[in-house]
Amino acid sequence: MRPGYEGPPSPGFTNVVVEPGDAGLDELVEGEVLVVYEVQGAHSSNPETGEYSVLANPAVLFRGGEPVGWAPGVMVAGNMYEDLARRLSLVSRFTEHPAPGFYLPWVRLEQVMVAPKA
Repeated sequence: MRPGYEGPPSPGFTNVVVEPGDAGLDELVEGEVLVVYEVQGAHSSNPETGEYSVLANPAVLFRGGEPVGWAPGVMVAGNMYEDLARRLSLVSRFTEHPAPGFYLPWVRLEQVMVAPKA
């Protein structure tokens, strides 16, 4: 891919499509769940090892399927490869289009390391 007409070509993603699953929104937010809409600090993650430690911002805490409130300053950490292989429990039946060339369903990961703001 190329960042612009003047930039050199570099490796990158185009047309990333992840097939949706069969979970509805009600299933994804069942129990006590932190819904992470975006992260800050992903640039410091290690794509080779999968290790990450990022600020979940914005994030909302849900209990019993209902939003309780914003969760400011919450950090999430782990290994994305292990999380997807071992902690993936649900994949939504709907997809988002967060950026050009990306079509992704929501996913639910179990027991991800979460550190609240003190």
